Amino acid sequence: MGDAGVKVDPVTAINGKDFVAAKLDAMKILLSIVAGGGALFALYLAVRRQRTTERICVRGSMPRRTPRTASTCAVNVGAMAALSTVSMPR
Repeated sequence: MGDAGVKVDPVTAINGKDFVAAKLDAMKILLSIVAGGGALFALYLAVRRQRTTERICVRGSMPRRTPRTASTCAVNVGAMAALSTVSMPR
């Protein structure tokens, strides 16, 4: 009755230092996956913010939140207007 029905070969069983090393390797892999997912999420947010900022600047409307973004938009819109008035050689 002491046997729960699970038979483990003592030769292939992981024990002692090997067990601790295997657990640490598993933790390293898990933390690497979590860090990679966090990095991908941060990249997604950066791309989304860039796209939104470019749309705001192209439309010419000033965002209400930060004056720094508003001045950057004004500079970018002015630069785009200046480029559009320059005639390109054919």
